[in-house]
Amino acid sequence: MKSMVFVGTVKELRRYLNQWKKEAGKEACATLLHCEE
Repeated sequence: MKSMVFVGTVKELRRYLNQWKKEAGKEACATLLHCEE
């Protein structure tokens, strides 16, 4: 039961992060995550 709630939370969190990444763009990615793509 608890794991089901956790999985749901992770899915929501991933969706939120993906949306944030799209809006933030590469500059924020480079600044916060130090990625070079």
